[in-house]
Amino acid sequence: MSVCSLGFLFFTGVVTLLFHARPGLGGRRMVLGAASLFFLAAFRPDLRSLAALAAFLFVTHMSLRLAPRASRLTVVLLGAAVVAAFLVLRRYSFLQSLLPAKLLGHPLELVGLSYMLFRFLHLLVDVRQGQIGAVSLTSYLSYQLSFLTLVAGPIQRYRDFRASWDTLARSTPPPRDTLLAWDRLLSGMIKIGLLSTALLYVYERAAAGALREQPPPALLLRFMAYFYSYPAYLFFNFSGYTDIVVGAGRLLNFSLPENFDRPYLARNILDFWNRWHITLTKWIRDYIFMTSYKWSVDRLGPSPFLGPSAVFVALLIAGLWHGSTSNFALFGLVHGVGAAVNQVYDEILKRRLKAPARRAYAENAWIRGAATFATLHVVCFSFLFFPGDLDLVFARLHFAATAVARLAGSAG
Repeated sequence: MSVCSLGFLFFTGVVTLLFHARPGLGGRRMVLGAASLFFLAAFRPDLRSLAALAAFLFVTHMSLRLAPRASRLTVVLLGAAVVAAFLVLRRYSFLQSLLPAKLLGHPLELVGLSYMLFRFLHLLVDVRQGQIGAVSLTSYLSYQLSFLTLVAGPIQRYRDFRASWDTLARSTPPPRDTLLAWDRLLSGMIKIGLLSTALLYVYERAAAGALREQPPPALLLRFMAYFYSYPAYLFFNFSGYTDIVVGAGRLLNFSLPENFDRPYLARNILDFWNRWHITLTKWIRDYIFMTSYKWSVDRLGPSPFLGPSAVFVALLIAGLWHGSTSNFALFGLVHGVGAAVNQVYDEILKRRLKAPARRAYAENAWIRGAATFATLHVVCFSFLFFPGDLDLVFARLHFAATAVARLAGSAG
């Protein structure tokens, strides 16, 4: 079931009515549980995929039960085994040279698996460290299968989920809050159904024509449409999805974290990730960057290279998480390099400028404008690799470069 559809709108309305007709905590939990199962069934998974999903949830929950008492090595091995299973289920392309074709040729399709993995790993670490107590099977299944976050996040932490899950019985929100929730939901549908659809059409037309011989000015205009339309499409599509589920959550006394904050106004790549898919960024910061950085400092000692190296690895992993093919690795590589360069540059500024001079530098409108312009174009360049065929991407880049050279030659 698409969240941008009349079906989902009707579904949300029915769930909201049933939810508020049951004032007790247990009854409301049952309504949300039934809604999540119905939403999952709407994707029509076959029996093998459902069995694989059930096995994934069972194994991960058992791992959480073992984590408080198991050795650190055992917990690491449990996490590694689940990640390995995820890589096989998602058919990551680099595994083709390592595993039999039959193993990667499985027909299983598990909706929301990427988000389930991140939610499980977060719980595994926090349960092991004693930050979260025992997680019951029912609360774990409700957390993992919630229709609000099943398909595309946001990645809600278990504590935040539990805070809403335990207070579902609070009174119905006032009419103004209800209207604002519906407004948020419908605004998200306009973003996806109208704006992102129009931008995708522009992108597909521009991409189809970016390899045709034509006068350099026309080719450059077409390439610009191709270059800028896809990042705009992604923003409206993904932020629209967030608007829909945040609005739906508010109708059900359920708070979800925000996921976007004007990302294309970011000053640098690190700032971009603090504004784009915010819950993913915070997860990567807490469970990959900080962990790898602390581990490196403990074993290698302080070094100016550790920060850039750790942030490079973290954003490379962020790229790989988005998809199983090499184009997503290139996407992550661009962001990893950009973030590492940003950290090195900040370190140079700290060494050469005193605090007042650094503040003046940071507050300079011209410098900020130039940095924002440069960051926007690095991000747009990275999104060229998102849709797929790398040969076509490089061919279009070649055509655009040729057009620029011809224009420069004619102007000279």
